[in-house]
Order: sequence, then C-alpha cells, then structure tokens
Amino acid sequence: MKKRKCQNFFERMKVLGKRAVLAADAAVNTAAMAVCLIFAAYAAYVFWDTRTLYQKADSVVYESYKPQADADSFSELKAVNPEVFGWLTVYGTEIDYPLTQADNNSKYVNTDAKGAYSLSGSLFLDCNNASDFSDFNSIIYGHHMQEDTMFGELDKFAEEDFFEEHQYGSLYFDGADHGIEIFAFFYADAYDSVVYNTGITKKSDRQSFLDRLKEQAEQYRETGVTSQDHIVLLSTCTSDDTNGRILLAARISSENFEDPFQSEKQEQKNKTADSGYEIAALYKLPVWCYFFFLLLISLGLMIMLKRKRRNGS
Repeated sequence: MKKRKCQNFFERMKVLGKRAVLAADAAVNTAAMAVCLIFAAYAAYVFWDTRTLYQKADSVVYESYKPQADADSFSELKAVNPEVFGWLTVYGTEIDYPLTQADNNSKYVNTDAKGAYSLSGSLFLDCNNASDFSDFNSIIYGHHMQEDTMFGELDKFAEEDFFEEHQYGSLYFDGADHGIEIFAFFYADAYDSVVYNTGITKKSDRQSFLDRLKEQAEQYRETGVTSQDHIVLLSTCTSDDTNGRILLAARISSENFEDPFQSEKQEQKNKTADSGYEIAALYKLPVWCYFFFLLLISLGLMIMLKRKRRNGS
C-alpha cells in the first residue's frame, strides 16, 4: 500500500514537473517572441521613417514645379512659398532643385522648399547674398544626404573622371536661365573666412580668392575664369570631419549650356518607371501596413507555440 502511494506521488511529481517545464518553455518562447516583435516593429518604423525622409528629399518631388517657358509651374511653387526664387540643376546628377533664401542661414536647414518642416531641408542661398547673383561670390548650401538626394552627389566630383565628365549646369533666377561652368572641387573648413566670404568687392581680393581656390582644389579645370566673373559655390558637409565642408565652384554665364545627359536621364526615368513600380509602391505603403504585417506574423508564431505545447502535453 505504501509502495503504491509512493509510486502515485512520484508520478504526480513527474507530471507536475513536466507541466512546469512546458510552462517555463512557453514563457521563454512568448518572451522571446515579444522581444523579436518589438525589434521588428522598431525596424519597420525606422525603415518607413527613413524612406519617407529620402522620398521627400528626392528631386522628383519638385519636378512638376521646374520653370518652363510655356507653363506657370514655378509661379505655383512661389505662391506656396514666396521665399523660393530660383532653380539649380547640375547636369548628369540628381541635383535639380528649387532655391530658397531667408533672412538667416538656419531656416532652410530643416524646412523644405514648400515651407514645411523637413529634416532634409532645402537648397538655400546665403542670406547675405543678393538673389540676382550679382555678388562676386554667392554660396548655396544643402545637406549631404544618401541616395543622391540634395547635395549628396557633390563628393563624386572628387573623382577625376566624374569631374571631367560633368562640366555644366543651369541656374534659373530673375525669370531667365543662366549657365554654370564648373571649374573646381575642393574641401574647406566651415569657418574658413576666405572661402565663405560673400562680401568680396576689391579686384585684388577677388583674384586672391580665385588663386586660393585653385591652390586648394582637389580637381581643377582651366575655364578662363577671372575676377570680373560671378562665382557660385555649392557647399555641403562631410561625415569625415565635424567642421569639414565639400565645395564645388562654378562660373555663372549668360550662355546656356546644352545638357549632354538629357537623353540618358530620360531613358533612366523610363527604365525606373517600368522596373521599379512595385518597389516604389512598397515604399509608399502607410506605416500601419507594416504593423499589420507584423501582427500577422505574431499571430502565426502564437499558433505555432500553442501547437507545440499541445504536442508536448
């Protein structure tokens, strides 16, 4: 009798132990699943937020507003934001954006060309420059971003082949297009009082400025630029140095240069439209869709865990 009771006791303990192990296993699995879901949800949000940032910074966003002789597209953008005054295009790159100017150099660091808050900001002319580019040295600033948005391609000009292949661009202001002829790529400190001087007036100072650019240039092209010309600097930051800046120098010309990449750009647009539609559609999904997918995954994992516990019992 005592022996049977002892056996029953041990059998009950064995069952209880098995149930405890299963319960502990289920708890661990549930906790692991919860952690995975939290990380997955965070990753989905980061992905969505990053995509949204770069989509808003893409030059395609403003393409419909680009100045056209037979359209009021640019006027429509100016009606949205009166501080839009021009347009910059660097041929063969994705730099094709409206230009803004405020009474300070902080506003458009995190404000887009439509006047809305945006971490990608906008391309903007130094607040001390004249908007008709009549100064000797005019400076346009923009963020250095990935995916070739804003001024993210300026560092490509460090390569000799890229520099030699991309010589021209267009600058629209005062209701007319003007050509820009790129002649120097160089690095500078953000607090360089010579490079970032918008008030150069003396002829000797202008020549000293040009000599400094040539001396400092990583890439340079002889274009016959003189102290009588008007210069525009495209300036962006670099990830290598907190105060480091990447700059591209160009001469403003009354001559309009032909875009040698026009047909290539159109072909690329057509190719992207044909092959990238599904991916673009995925990027444009609202954030709740990603969380809905995560919910489905979590439900699937929960069902698997329940089946596992049943099989184990």
